[in-house]
Amino acid sequence: MPNIEIKAVSKNFSGAANSYNYWAEPQKRIAEELVKRIISINPMIHSILDIGCGTGYVIEQILKYGYSNRIMGIDIAEGMISFCRDKWKNSQNISFIHADMAQFNSEISFNTITSSCALQWGIDMQQTFTKILSNLNTNGFLALAILIKGSFYELLESYKKYLNSSLHGIDYRTDLYFKNILIKNNMEILIDETETVYSYHYGNDVLKYFKNIGATFKYNHDYTPLSVKSVNKLIDIYTQDYADSSGRLPISHKVLYLVGRKK
Repeated sequence: MPNIEIKAVSKNFSGAANSYNYWAEPQKRIAEELVKRIISINPMIHSILDIGCGTGYVIEQILKYGYSNRIMGIDIAEGMISFCRDKWKNSQNISFIHADMAQFNSEISFNTITSSCALQWGIDMQQTFTKILSNLNTNGFLALAILIKGSFYELLESYKKYLNSSLHGIDYRTDLYFKNILIKNNMEILIDETETVYSYHYGNDVLKYFKNIGATFKYNHDYTPLSVKSVNKLIDIYTQDYADSSGRLPISHKVLYLVGRKK
């Protein structure tokens, strides 16, 4: 994904930790669906590393199934880590580390590694997967939910229609791209499913959604902020082309669920 500045991504998500936990309803559902899939394949979870843990949606779901032997969450956004540490400050078996997933090396290995709505931010995916899988036991499980090409279609098409240009910073990769990465890294793919998850908002709340989950476009070198007039025009186009019968504007999140076993 070109033109993304990782430090800016970290800063944006760090500052959005509290609002993220309120606005990110689609991410909650996606985390729930991901954990259902890994539990169906690997009911004997005993150690978990959650990559890009955010405010802990995946960890919350795992705990609902009674798994709490050893859980570690990492995130590049320090604000997210602080949020999680405070939330689980009385849990001895749950720990959090401020770290970049592309560079993280754990002193211990894990039976299961999860990541939900985080890997789409990676730049060098081969390096990222090499690092991630170095922390996974042989025969361990990797469970991923990744936003792929087709996500935020309505916003991108409205932007293109208005300005005759694209938001290059969120050119998401395809499902085939990620599947090939797993295969190249000696992973046996056990689950390969896609789903489109929607959230609905009125008017300018569409853009507030992105801001409040930390997914603004400020990390993109090519992005020029829009004027108030331009924002209103963009929302008018969005509404004209995509609003439902009650005037709500959909935001599509195209999700790839991948579960694999390390050979």
